[in-house]
Amino acid sequence: MQYSYEFVKEFYDLGLFTKEDIQLLIDVNQFSKDDYLKMFPQ
Repeated sequence: MQYSYEFVKEFYDLGLFTKEDIQLLIDVNQFSKDDYLKMFPQ
């Protein structure tokens, strides 16, 4: 099961997740790379 974009974005906006935390979620397949790119467009 992966975390939803809205869930992770809310935690990020509250300062509970850092960008590095979110990258770790991708590494353990708990967050999608597509959603990450949506949050942090390059």
